[in-house]
Amino acid sequence: MDGESEYNARTMKAILNGLPDSIKNNLGKCSSAKGIWDKLHNLHSKGALTMTTSQEDDGNQERNPKPIIEVENENDDIKAKEDLEDEENEKNFVEDLLTKLMAAMEEIINLKKENEELNKKALDGDQDQTRKKVDLVKLQVQERDEEFSKLKKEFHQSKRKHHE
Repeated sequence: MDGESEYNARTMKAILNGLPDSIKNNLGKCSSAKGIWDKLHNLHSKGALTMTTSQEDDGNQERNPKPIIEVENENDDIKAKEDLEDEENEKNFVEDLLTKLMAAMEEIINLKKENEELNKKALDGDQDQTRKKVDLVKLQVQERDEEFSKLKKEFHQSKRKHHE
């Protein structure tokens, strides 16, 4: 078998394997994959293709032929339902994400406020420390002034005694 014939045979097999028996029976004999495809297209455009579904009823199989268009519509309905579920899931995901983002933003705002309060307390604390240091230095200066005044007074007394 040459490459083209082998490709045609594999393509025919792939097409036929994907079809139910009810459709294969409508095809008749075809010598090429293109021939099968053309017949399928022709049957489909006429609405003549049917698929069979089986239902078990007490062990007996009952066959109910359905036109391909009906099966396609059912598949479209299923796909539409899945799409709606996907959209709903995506919507829920986005809503959850937005809720989490809002909570994170609130937390950031609260942390910023807390940080500002801590900075203010730290500055106030620094001012209190600075005031305490200034008060301490003033007290030390006052003590030194008193000592100086005392020494000055003693010096003057000493000087007077020395002159007498």
